[in-house]
Amino acid sequence: MANRLTFSALTLTLAGIGVFVYTSPTPPAGGVDRRALAATAATRTGDGPDRARDATTRRPLRPPRGRSALDGVPGAPSRPVAVRTVRVVRERTRIVREPVTPGPTRPGTPPTTRPGTKRPLKDGPRIVSCEDFRWQQDAQAAYIADLNDPYGLDGPPGPRNDDGIACSLLPVDPTRPPSVPVWPAPPPPPPPEPLPATPTMAELLAPTKVYYGVSTPDAPHDFKDFEIFVSRAGKRPNLLQWFHGWDKDFDPQLVIRSWKRGALPLITWEPRATYQPWEPGYDNSNDGIKLRAIIDGTWDAYIDAYAAAVRDLGLPVAIRFAHEMNGNWFPWSEERNGNQRGQYVQAWRHVHARFAAAGATNVIWIWSPNVITGRPSVRLAPLYPGDDVVDFVGIVGYYRRVIYEPDGRAKPATFDNTYASTIAEIRAITAKQIILTEVGATEIGGKKAEWMTSFFETLPTYPDVVGFVWFNHSVNGNDWRIESSPRATAVFRAGVADPRYGEGRWAAR
Repeated sequence: MANRLTFSALTLTLAGIGVFVYTSPTPPAGGVDRRALAATAATRTGDGPDRARDATTRRPLRPPRGRSALDGVPGAPSRPVAVRTVRVVRERTRIVREPVTPGPTRPGTPPTTRPGTKRPLKDGPRIVSCEDFRWQQDAQAAYIADLNDPYGLDGPPGPRNDDGIACSLLPVDPTRPPSVPVWPAPPPPPPPEPLPATPTMAELLAPTKVYYGVSTPDAPHDFKDFEIFVSRAGKRPNLLQWFHGWDKDFDPQLVIRSWKRGALPLITWEPRATYQPWEPGYDNSNDGIKLRAIIDGTWDAYIDAYAAAVRDLGLPVAIRFAHEMNGNWFPWSEERNGNQRGQYVQAWRHVHARFAAAGATNVIWIWSPNVITGRPSVRLAPLYPGDDVVDFVGIVGYYRRVIYEPDGRAKPATFDNTYASTIAEIRAITAKQIILTEVGATEIGGKKAEWMTSFFETLPTYPDVVGFVWFNHSVNGNDWRIESSPRATAVFRAGVADPRYGEGRWAAR
């Protein structure tokens, strides 16, 4: 009959695997499908409502061969009917039926897949995910069959992306040996590097040599500029200072890197963001944490976490908290940012108390005002937190320009004209030893080498000044670096060569 469906079937059963072959419906050889022709004609001519409805609402019937794109190019001879194979894979307690791409149509022709389908394994079922397996060993077998792992049985798709065990969360079949990694086991991680050797806190607080320190733009994050400084100075510093704000946590690696070079880490810890915009109209003095917010405990969680991290590292660390408080250019000044008199000391003592409560006894605290010559009306005594919470007094002082006497004569470019009055006022407050925490001289005016010569000649006359930090930066038109001129480099190199200055060899002990 014209509408008869013809099937041919072949059943093969071997070791639990069966293959079934069937063909799609086809019209009798040499004939046409009259029912389809009748339906098509009814649609065109309206030959009866039932026939038209049958043609448009029921499942479409096969048109004449060679007349439809459903069976090759319209008008072209029909292609051979494709044979679809279904592979049945028996996996112990369940049966999975997966379609397999037909094999080559002639020798040398690669198999094809429909667009959007996953590539099947060679001679195996199509793998989608670990959910297609019951036992881990079966997933491992599929993984081994294609170690490119296109389906991500061992981590994200791609070779060697995990430990060589596929679908490790699947249960292991107890009747079979467990899987072993496909890839060699990675070597064990190296043992942690021991912390660098350091002096004791007692040795650091009573140094036998004057601290010779430096601050460079990138160290200890990167030591390129630090090593350039060392090559010019001819001697490694034994103190390294850097800056960071309260938007950053304590980084133990920076401290370790400093100590590996034999330098005491000195962190200038500023209660504001680490990086400032420095754009026209920006008010640096009002962009930071208010002293009241430190005193009332708003920042205790951050302070406590920082203190705990310092304690847990265990290496000595110097902290210069909220420096140059006697100026009016930072947001922790009592004259700016809504702060009030007396709050600076309260904030300092609050921070120190949090560190003490955390057990961070490996901190050297440095209180560091600016030289008083910039603002002589601001007295230092009301800003001093007390000997019980300060280990060293720091002083920030630069030779910035030629200074003139009232009669018009230029003051000499000397150490004393920069620091003497400030040291005298500090000595009226405390006997704590002094470290000059920011030192530099400008080339403007042509007196840099002269001032540097005076610096190294005069410093030994102040035995209570036990260290200095050269600010080796070029900022806002002032080149404070020792390499700003050959003469400046020569003076500095000769000065630090004196054996009274320490050298970065702590870690070599």
